[in-house]
Amino acid sequence: MRQRELRPPSHGPSIASKVKALIVVVVASFAMALALFELAVDARIDGRRFPRDLRGPNGEPVRAMVTPIYVSTTRVTDFFKEVEPFGRCLPASVEVHTDRFGLRSSSPDRRYREGPTIALVGDSYTFGSEVEYSQTLQGLLEAERSQVQFINFGVSGSSSSYFAETVRAKLGLTGLRLDGLIVGLYIDMQLGDLPRTIAREAFGDSVVYDGVSISRSRYDEISSSGIERLAFWLEVELRRRLSSFNLVFPAAVRREFASSLRDSLDPRLFDELERRVLDGLTSLRSAASLPPGQTIVWLVPSNLEVKEKWLARREGRAPERFFELSREFWDRLVMRLRADGYLTVDPRGAIERLALEDGVPAFSCSGHFAPSAYRRLLDEMNAALDRLVAAPLLSELH
Repeated sequence: MRQRELRPPSHGPSIASKVKALIVVVVASFAMALALFELAVDARIDGRRFPRDLRGPNGEPVRAMVTPIYVSTTRVTDFFKEVEPFGRCLPASVEVHTDRFGLRSSSPDRRYREGPTIALVGDSYTFGSEVEYSQTLQGLLEAERSQVQFINFGVSGSSSSYFAETVRAKLGLTGLRLDGLIVGLYIDMQLGDLPRTIAREAFGDSVVYDGVSISRSRYDEISSSGIERLAFWLEVELRRRLSSFNLVFPAAVRREFASSLRDSLDPRLFDELERRVLDGLTSLRSAASLPPGQTIVWLVPSNLEVKEKWLARREGRAPERFFELSREFWDRLVMRLRADGYLTVDPRGAIERLALEDGVPAFSCSGHFAPSAYRRLLDEMNAALDRLVAAPLLSELH
């Protein structure tokens, strides 16, 4: 009689095998979720605004003519909720074209013609960050006033202390002659025009390293340390390639970018702050060879100020004193600009009503204009545009 072979009882996969399988499932699920998130949300940021190999004649760093790169501090949790009064914080994937001169344009091969030409000068609000070309101020102007050529000298992160240099450089590249200027001044007293101007005075001009605008002190750190160079390259690449990295690890505002006036704004500083803005505009007009009467200056409303008004209304209180002082300064500057002959446009009230009363999101969560804000801005600017456009057209006819 054949004996039955005895085998040890089976207990299934070992604990180690189960743990390994669980790790594989978790890692695969995370990778799939991350890939889906990257496909659905485009929050990548390319800090390289310049050619990577840009150097001076002797290999020295080139001045950037723009403040060091600033990255939005939107957090990942903001992408899944409504953030009043700005709506849901889902960034739009926008295709941005620049021409051979590095200017925002409808297509990479755009050509410029002789004839009445008006330059838009400013920062990212002028450039048209986060909106399609047709929705930018430039796109709207071209659609409604095709008899005039509009050229975009907007540079993200710039300030009035750089405007003259930017215009001088761009005119040298394009060979154009300007008949008018449309200048945007970002009024935010924490991140806007004046804080950037003050930061430039304190920390000096920024320079270009690996295509990125950085402060001179940061350049010195990177140049003297291989570890610093590796860390810098890694951060730039991660921010360029992964939306999730930007949202989970938002970059802080570097002091070299903007010196906030939140804790120091005082009416006794108004004269000095006003001088800085007026000096920048005077230098700009000199670079363009234009009088105040052929220069529109428009105020770029602060999304932080609008949000503070919304919170104050909801909580039944007055806005913080800082925001009231900021308002007082810019109200005063508007009067001074008009007295000096500038075609001054103040759309703050109109855009605030859009956001606070009409219930239409006027800003993205990063603080840039939504398409509705550009449309409202143009409505507010039309009267000044009629006066500005008349001069180059008459000059062309004669």
